[in-house]
Amino acid sequence: MELRNIQEMTGELVSKLRTESIGAINKAEKEVNVMVGRLVERGKLTQAEGQRIYTDLASRLRIGRDELEKRLETGSRKALDRLNIPSKTEVDQLSSRINNLSRKVATLKKQLVS
Repeated sequence: MELRNIQEMTGELVSKLRTESIGAINKAEKEVNVMVGRLVERGKLTQAEGQRIYTDLASRLRIGRDELEKRLETGSRKALDRLNIPSKTEVDQLSSRINNLSRKVATLKKQLVS
């Protein structure tokens, strides 16, 4: 299997995992909003209490979402490192260096021929 294919597959997997996880967190935030709204409607909470609870839980969910994204990024990088697979940035840097060296070799060949 080619390096680029492994990188693409890993990237796709991380992207799907991220999308699904963030979708679940967003759904949870909406459900919290609905539940708090119902409690306010039923008189179990005041409007201010409901807003405070929603704000607190939504904030915690956002923090959790940010932490999840960091962990997914770190985890995917660690997985690639364990497999000894360079990152896209590393591959791009090496490609750039190879291109530069190829141009220098071509220049030297021209000098030798002339």
